[in-house]
Parts: sequence; structure tokens; C-alpha cells
Amino acid sequence: MLSARMLSDFEKSLASAGVRGPAALRLFIGGKIVALLALPALMWLLASEIDASSMMRLMLPAGGGVVGLMLPDFILNRMRDRHAKRLALELPDALDMMVICTQAGLGLGPTILRVAEELVHSHKGVAIEFAQTADELQIMTDAQIALTHLGERSGVESVRRLASTLVQSAQYGTPLSDALRTLAAELRTELVTRFEARAARLPVLLTLPMVMFILPCLFIIVGGPAVIEVMHALTH
Repeated sequence: MLSARMLSDFEKSLASAGVRGPAALRLFIGGKIVALLALPALMWLLASEIDASSMMRLMLPAGGGVVGLMLPDFILNRMRDRHAKRLALELPDALDMMVICTQAGLGLGPTILRVAEELVHSHKGVAIEFAQTADELQIMTDAQIALTHLGERSGVESVRRLASTLVQSAQYGTPLSDALRTLAAELRTELVTRFEARAARLPVLLTLPMVMFILPCLFIIVGGPAVIEVMHALTH
């Protein structure tokens, strides 16, 4: 029913959302099919229960079919965005641990595996990515391919920069700990800059709620007694 290219796109989307395993693709496609069939049936039953017009009997199942077709993709996109944000936040701590492991004399593969094992509870997103990369490094003869897969699979710019840094360090023989330490400092600076930009937007975002909810109450408190006195004076 589906082409190989579409299946490959689904697998990449699931991988970038942190959903992996042999049954992930089957469950996703099965969920799309169930939603596509179940929601129109529920809308048709709803139209029958409320005694809707003939036009509504056609529109409700059609709308349910559209929602059922788009709902799994919407949920997957939200999961992918949440996974990407988690990776961006967790990666600097993982890089610090990688620096410690490399300075202790561990190679690239054991370093990635050790970081994945240590961070599996506190930084689950980056631990999942590193664990799969460690498995690929054990299987593949070329480490560059496994590191490239790490950047492509995650879909996060900071992880791509980590993969390219590791590849360049392996190619040119530069000290791995220095490169990782520099990259961790750059990522933390970018996170702080992003947080500062979001904090700078708060006054603008708070202007409308303040005008709608706070200022009317303030006007009532300040001007209410004067209005009451004027009304008493006019009535008497």
C-alpha cells in the first residue's frame, strides 16, 4: 500500500521523535489506519444520535476522516519537537561527561557507551541516541558512518555539530577533549542567549493581560469611591 520512500520517511520521522524499534513503524501505520476508520464511524454515530440533517451526516464523517488522517502526524510532530528540545538541553552535560571519559583514556566508542549508561535516567533523550550510536560503532568498520547517522537521525543542529566535530577530530587527529570542551561551552552560550531572548519578550507578552485584567481593577479601586460619592451627591 505504501511506497518504499514513504516508509523510509516515516522511519526517519519516528527516529527523530525518539520512537524506535522493529514495531514502531507498524504501530504508527496501524494507528493511522485505525484513526482513519474509527473517527468517521464515531462521527456518523454522533450524527445519527443528534438527528442531524443530511448535509451534516455527510460533513461530520468527512471531517472525522480528515482529522483521523492528520492526527497521528500531528502527535508525531509534537513528539519530535519535544525530543529535539530535550536533546538540545541535555547535550552540554553529555559533552562534559565525554570530556571526563576521554581525559581518563577511553576511546570514542567506550566513551559514548559509558555516557549513555550513566545518563539513561537523568538525560534519557541523549542516552537513547548515544546508545544506538555505540551499537553502530561496534558493528560498522567505519566510525564516520555511525557518527553521520547520529546527526541525521536526531535532526538537531547541535547533535549534527557534535557528529561533525567527532568526525573531524578522528580525521585530523586533533585532541578530542579540547574539541568537546569548546563545543560544550558554545552550546551553553547559545542556550543562555536563547533564554535571555525569551525573557526579553516577557514584558511584551504581559502587556495585553495587564491591560485586560489589572488596569480595570486598578481603575475601579482608584475611581470607585469618587464615583460612589458623586452618585450619593446626585441622589440627595
